[in-house]
Amino acid sequence: MAGEPAAVYGTTTRGTILGDETIEYLNLLVEYEDGDPAGAARAAGTTAGAAPAGRRRTLVVLASMLGVEVPPVCYVVGTYGTAWSNDRRTLHIARHGRIVEPGPQTPIPGLSTETIESSPSADDNQAMLDHFGDLITGRETVQRGATLREGMFAVAVTEAMVKATETGCRVPLREIL
Repeated sequence: MAGEPAAVYGTTTRGTILGDETIEYLNLLVEYEDGDPAGAARAAGTTAGAAPAGRRRTLVVLASMLGVEVPPVCYVVGTYGTAWSNDRRTLHIARHGRIVEPGPQTPIPGLSTETIESSPSADDNQAMLDHFGDLITGRETVQRGATLREGMFAVAVTEAMVKATETGCRVPLREIL
């Protein structure tokens, strides 16, 4: 997904059963910006001096330790499409023309959908460790997967989530980084 995280909202419910700090429910929203207002304006067919159209996205994660047989749900919602998963093995993607206002759009311009299944026997952690080993021994020279910068943002989003759930406020990542 293009763009970097900009801010985080989050809520948690803790201690309903045990009376401790166990997180029993999580609701997380991460705002993303593409960081290129001029490019977004060009993509939208407007001038660079106009208000940026942007390819804004919101990541939504809902998870519960109390929901028996209820998997975590993850949505990435943007002005050009949506991706979602509720089983960590299947990714559903809907792409469309830019949405310019809220509400029903009939017909949805350029709608296409795709479902991507990963192998149920794949061991993602082992593949990642094997690739890392190949990189440091020189057998491979091209890095695949997340970059260190993306890892930094993952840690910052996690820290912002903790702060947001403690304060009940939106936490811009610039306060964390």
